[in-house]
Amino acid sequence: LLSLRSTEYTKAKAMALADAHYFIYSIHLRNTRGEATQRAYSQPTRADAWAVDTHYAATV
Repeated sequence: LLSLRSTEYTKAKAMALADAHYFIYSIHLRNTRGEATQRAYSQPTRADAWAVDTHYAATV
C-alpha cells in the first residue's frame, strides 16, 4: 500500500512539474519576439524545453 501511494504521489508530482514547466515556457515565448519563437510556440521541441528549463534553473 505504501509503495502504491508513493507511486501515485510521484506521478502527481511529475505531472504538476510538467504543467509548471509548460506554463513558464508559454510565458517565456509570449515575452519573446521572432519567427523562430512563434514556430517554437506552435510546436515546442525538446531542445526548446531544455533551453527554457536551463534558463529557469539558473534563475531559481
